[in-house]
Amino acid sequence: MHTTKRLGSLIKSIGSPLTNNQAESLHYKSNRFSSGYLFLPYLRGVSNCLRAIDLGWFGFLNKTIGLAWHPRLSVYGMHGEVSVGEKSRLFVVATPIGNILDASPRLVETLQGVDMVACEDTRVSGKLFERLGIQPKKLVSYHDFNETARAASLVASMLEEKLDIALVSDAGSPCIADPGFRLVDQAHKAGIRVIPVCGPSAAVTLAMASGLPTDRFTFIGFLPHKISARKSEICSWNENCGSVLFFETATRIEDTLKIISTTWPNSKVVIGRELTKKYEEIVRFEIENALNWIELKKEKLSLKGEFVLMCHGFEQNISRDDLIIKAKTAIKKGLQSGKSHKSLLKELSTLDVDRTTLYNLILELKKSNSNKPD
Repeated sequence: MHTTKRLGSLIKSIGSPLTNNQAESLHYKSNRFSSGYLFLPYLRGVSNCLRAIDLGWFGFLNKTIGLAWHPRLSVYGMHGEVSVGEKSRLFVVATPIGNILDASPRLVETLQGVDMVACEDTRVSGKLFERLGIQPKKLVSYHDFNETARAASLVASMLEEKLDIALVSDAGSPCIADPGFRLVDQAHKAGIRVIPVCGPSAAVTLAMASGLPTDRFTFIGFLPHKISARKSEICSWNENCGSVLFFETATRIEDTLKIISTTWPNSKVVIGRELTKKYEEIVRFEIENALNWIELKKEKLSLKGEFVLMCHGFEQNISRDDLIIKAKTAIKKGLQSGKSHKSLLKELSTLDVDRTTLYNLILELKKSNSNKPD
């Protein structure tokens, strides 16, 4: 039975065909199989077959017929990125933001195998683990109010006790507008390996479905609580920010949208609510229409929970007089450098000034330059 368990752990830990060197490094030998090396070609064949089997069925067999978990032989993630016997690692694990089916086999395997799980709220994470059939060895709290002290103690435990620790938030990706960066920072400084176990993120989920430009975007987290600070933040947005992603609460979203509407009247906004859940909503508006949607939600008493918002379109509203001054300045520089009328018109085409006006400005400035005495 002991050998069967070792065989199951060995095969499970290898995500690619076994080679002689891999088997030798794991010392797959026992008293019962003194001629264990004779079985290496067969193990390679079994490994290839298991790669084609769904991991869920393998997990079922693991529980029912006793192919035991062996943490020092396991390779979290199945693809060989963690060496055999390696300890003292920090796994940063993303958890579902609503839909339990977003939990990957790698998530389950990692949380089942680590020595300790640091949770934003042990009660919330405990319910998730129960639904996934995970029985973690130990849970500890790690949140905004104890982050500094807890980070130091967890790093010390990883170093002194050679522990593997996983970090999770209540939902989504740790460190993304959630506690975690202090622990990750200290782990790096202590030389501890940090391994991300990627998964859902509310911000990225909305960006995928927004239809707004995502070649450049700025993620802010939650906007400041005070109105004055929130106005300053929103006024600081510009074209270099690309699209702006942020979280907002039900009690503040209306005021925030009013500030955006006043500051950036030509912007677009996408609002996400209950993402990946049964009553998921993703709506897209010109900013002025978003306020009407909020009013409708308030009337139906359905303005609840947290929202993810994505905004785009932060072009400054420049008056026509300012545009003419800007065009004249560019024309003067162009004429001094000897540029032709055609090249000047092409350069100035990005300004919101009609072509006829620009051409007349070029003639006017060229004439005034020619009338100046040498």
